[in-house]
Amino acid sequence: MQNDNNYEYPDPDYKYTDKTTGVMKNLLGITDKQELHETEHRIAAKKEIEILQHNPEIINTASVSAIHKRLFDEVYPWAGELRTVNISKESLFFPMHRFASHSFSR
Repeated sequence: MQNDNNYEYPDPDYKYTDKTTGVMKNLLGITDKQELHETEHRIAAKKEIEILQHNPEIINTASVSAIHKRLFDEVYPWAGELRTVNISKESLFFPMHRFASHSFSR
């Protein structure tokens, strides 16, 4: 079966997307891409404000993962985890293979 999940970087094993709907698997049971997009943004925007109020230091992969988890833990089961495939809804933020070798500068 062709992987037609319509993401810029496909999910060949459907680990992150639903094989039938093509929508990213989520904790909310949303099966419509637009509804998921709007819900994700609403939740993440609220959490972004909370995160920024604490002026987080981004010093390593763990700190990036912690922010990702906080932003998306209500939406995605893998929030805060390193992905096993390069999948992105729009443009790739940071290729997964670069996290292991990347050091952050202050």
